[in-house]
Amino acid sequence: MQMREKILAGGLAAAVGFYFVPMVWDWFVAPVEEAERTLASAEKIHNDRKNDEISVFAKQRLLKEWKGRSLSPKKEDAARHYQQWLTDLAETVGEFSNVQVIPDPVSAAANQPFVAVRFKLKADATMAQVRQFLFRFSQADLMHAITLLNLESPAATGNPKLSVNMSFEALSMKDAPPRGPTLFARTEVAEDWQDPTQPLV
Repeated sequence: MQMREKILAGGLAAAVGFYFVPMVWDWFVAPVEEAERTLASAEKIHNDRKNDEISVFAKQRLLKEWKGRSLSPKKEDAARHYQQWLTDLAETVGEFSNVQVIPDPVSAAANQPFVAVRFKLKADATMAQVRQFLFRFSQADLMHAITLLNLESPAATGNPKLSVNMSFEALSMKDAPPRGPTLFARTEVAEDWQDPTQPLV
């Protein structure tokens, strides 16, 4: 074979290789790459579902916890029990005087799984008694909150009785387990919660 023929043959082989090698490579590699993409997609779907399941479980646990902290599911019972508990807390634990616990209209949205019961408390108490009341209130495992706290003092010195005005809101979930006639045992007397360094006078 002459040199020119060798050169032409070499060029032809290079051209054929340049054209066919990528095709052959694609025949082998393309299925592998497609399988890797499919696997990655399946793993993403699996991880998304797992994350969704974790999120659902977390919400279920939270909902169960809320139900355990809810007032009675019937709004009438919830309001009556919470009003009695606030009264007992103010009179027995806080040792407030002239206690009035006044209900506000029950708030219930048609598309919500809960109702909110609201109350206003008016009383006379020393600062130590107010602290005692607030401490005990914060210890109660209920879905409730103080939405307003106003204290007015008749004097700037000494330990006068304060004019106390508070507003409260508590939630009653419609499918929560029912509670008894009182939220907490009445055997929890005031001295169980007194701070010995702060006399309630």
